[in-house]
Amino acid sequence: LELCQKVIELTEAQVKKNPEDENYSLIYLAFANRNISQIYKNLAELIPEKHDEYYELQKKYCKITYLNRKKLYEHYMTSSRSSSLTKDYISHEYLLSLAEQHSFEESRITKKEIERVAKDIYSKWKESNTVRNMIFNKVTEEGAGFLD
Repeated sequence: LELCQKVIELTEAQVKKNPEDENYSLIYLAFANRNISQIYKNLAELIPEKHDEYYELQKKYCKITYLNRKKLYEHYMTSSRSSSLTKDYISHEYLLSLAEQHSFEESRITKKEIERVAKDIYSKWKESNTVRNMIFNKVTEEGAGFLD
């Protein structure tokens, strides 16, 4: 947890010094926050008496990851300078984040919006991309309830 927090602090400090690095920094912020979310997920399973506390922290960091990846996705999909490989990678990571966030959402409207966005991205990717099957399988597993 400390290492992930340090990565977040250093990344945010870098963006303060060089604001043009903001979009690029989202990659690091998303990974660090997702790692924190996963750590809290594991802690919730390991320490039942603190399950509710750790679950809420997992949910919080999952939401931050989702927002970082959403912003990153929006930036790269509108950038004509981004390669198709980069766009694929960003799409895969955003899909995974959407699937994870979906499990935490309580609002039916928000769940439906996540499903709509995920299906839109997923269907285009599924039709045209045969690489990165490991990510494809993970996204399918996480979003099995609403992607197909």
